[in-house]
Amino acid sequence: MNNFKIVPVTFEIADLAAKLRARRGGKLPDALIAATAIDQAADLLYSQDEPGKILARTLKFLG
Repeated sequence: MNNFKIVPVTFEIADLAAKLRARRGGKLPDALIAATAIDQAADLLYSQDEPGKILARTLKFLG
């Protein structure tokens, strides 16, 4: 489990999450997850939610 870390929600992450929701809709928790992944320059994000509903196109989606 060394590849995982806890990331606090910063103002920048919350702001990006709000922008993602404004553009793509979706729920706040999903937007926060996507915004955090973008902020942390994640290459991959796993979600069991509907593919691509709110995720940035730059992330590879597995679900």
